Amino acid sequence: EDGVPPSRVHGKMQKLSRLLNDIVKGAPCADDCDHDAVSKLRQPCRDIEDMCQTLLEVHRQIGGSSTNEGDAESSTAASKGCATSVSRQQEKDATLSLLRKSGTIAALSRLIAADPKLSFPRLAQGALRVLIDACSQHTNRLYLVSTGRLIPLLGMLEEAIQVAQESQLLQGVTQQLLVLTGACLATQVKGSSAQSARDDTVGYIVNTGLLVRIERLLIWATQVATALKDAAVVQNMLVSLDECRLVGIVPLLSALFLDAKIDQSWLQPPAASDSPLSANHEETVTCAASALRVLTNVAFLDLALLHRTLSAVEIQAEFSHVALQILESVGCALRRGCPVQSTSLHSSGLQPDKAYALFSAILDELILLLGHLAVTDTSGQSLFAGWRNGVMMLEQLCSLPLPYFLSPRLREVLLPTLIVATYKNKQLLSVLKRDVSTAVLANFVQQHIPGAGG
Repeated sequence: EDGVPPSRVHGKMQKLSRLLNDIVKGAPCADDCDHDAVSKLRQPCRDIEDMCQTLLEVHRQIGGSSTNEGDAESSTAASKGCATSVSRQQEKDATLSLLRKSGTIAALSRLIAADPKLSFPRLAQGALRVLIDACSQHTNRLYLVSTGRLIPLLGMLEEAIQVAQESQLLQGVTQQLLVLTGACLATQVKGSSAQSARDDTVGYIVNTGLLVRIERLLIWATQVATALKDAAVVQNMLVSLDECRLVGIVPLLSALFLDAKIDQSWLQPPAASDSPLSANHEETVTCAASALRVLTNVAFLDLALLHRTLSAVEIQAEFSHVALQILESVGCALRRGCPVQSTSLHSSGLQPDKAYALFSAILDELILLLGHLAVTDTSGQSLFAGWRNGVMMLEQLCSLPLPYFLSPRLREVLLPTLIVATYKNKQLLSVLKRDVSTAVLANFVQQHIPGAGG
């Protein structure tokens, strides 16, 4: 007797089924190659406005299945124990499964593919809203990837990135596409066919230059926001970044450094690796540096947002692992001077001087980022030191190449991070003293903060 009455659930499912049937019947046919097909929607959705309204109603129906019917009902459900929540979760799973089994996900993919130039952005926004709802279920995300239906979305994303600055509606569509793409590619896959489909999709993103466009868009947005005077515009962008967990940058870094393994082995020809990300070393390494730059830009805009996102349980361990891998692999490559001395870089298309600059940029951005994260913690840098590899990170920072301790520019990158990471933290300070003289840090503080204690 707990939860929503069965008759009410049945009624909602019937209404949802009718709406989904309208979408499937109204979407372009699978073999319709007419690029204007989206403007010739078939019965019972004769025009764009009808389809937009249908998509909006489906979104509302799905939202109703995944949220409680008002605060009063929420309180009642909580008092009845876990049985109600289990019932609601079953209802939600059934609703999301219906989107796949009814052919709605496939229909929405065709609808998007029929309008690659975003002639009808409201229609794209509605379709993507429902797809994002559907992709809250793991099976639906896997379905999009393994059937190749994510590729048309990437085509639209490519177009959206180029026109995103023209209107807020197009910016919203771009954000939706980034969220959906990130969610699908971050899905854990099982089986060789699903893994192959995801690798093909990643290869498509890299080899078509889409990854570079996404990276430039994010850098442009975060850098422009630091200079904007309109607080409302900046706030809207930060809310968007918060909602989509910084558009999946941490999983991207994980793919680049833990899966593709950017390190001194990248000084060998790309053919030595089977990863689709290794097809173009320069673009991939540039993307890694840019992803870290986006995070440091966010730190300037909203330090609390950055700290809150990277401190989340499901992200903190992953970011910690990535950060340690960067310090070890990139730091090692720079210490050995590999990017400058190696001649095999020419065969991979990444020139020695450019390689050194890119590797240095990656390290610089990470060091700055770690410093920002240490500053946000007023409880003795427990975030920095409390990570499983926190002490190892500090050891890697202390063993960076000599220029970081001698060059005026690089000193301003590294030393502030060492200072905030060890401030009022005896454990980390004892680790630092093994390799770095505290006098170096004291002199730096006195030079940059007039009147600081000696």
